[in-house]
Amino acid sequence: PKHPLLPGVGAAQPRTSRRGWAFSDRQQVEQQATDTEVAPMPQFIDAKGRKWAIVIDVNAIRYVRLATKVNLYAALNDGFKGMAELLADPVMLCDVLWILCKSQADKMSPSVTEEQFGASLVGDAIINAADALVGGLVDFFPNEKARTNLAEAWAKNKEMQGLMLEAGGEELKKIDPAKEVSKMVARLSG
Repeated sequence: PKHPLLPGVGAAQPRTSRRGWAFSDRQQVEQQATDTEVAPMPQFIDAKGRKWAIVIDVNAIRYVRLATKVNLYAALNDGFKGMAELLADPVMLCDVLWILCKSQADKMSPSVTEEQFGASLVGDAIINAADALVGGLVDFFPNEKARTNLAEAWAKNKEMQGLMLEAGGEELKKIDPAKEVSKMVARLSG
């Protein structure tokens, strides 16, 4: 079925934006992003080994907002609250990534379906895709200082996540399962 909002989704012929840009222009930018050696766009590799470029522009933000109600531009505001909510919902994250990668999926041989794309976002691929998404959003921001600050904030966020995982792992090592079972049995008996 044809989709009136998303380029290349069931479209019989190329459409143009209000400014006259053909949606195929976006596809050319995505191809250049995967082919270039100079300042490549953020990319990730899915669990099947396929490389995906994340190209975020005004149209991408609009398509994501129309299709999912997720406002990517606002996702990095308020201490990354919107991004944290998106990352906490892997289904919504996959939907957003699919919208951003759909034209690339159509050009692959054989083409990749939405279901195949979703099935390939498991394990580290999800984290890498999320990092590429944030990288694309940071690159989109029009102010260099804002881009620098957002990139540093995301790096600190990732560092804090790593430290929290390490601390949690250390706490788990301190747990003596036999001792914990004895405590539970004593509580049930007493």
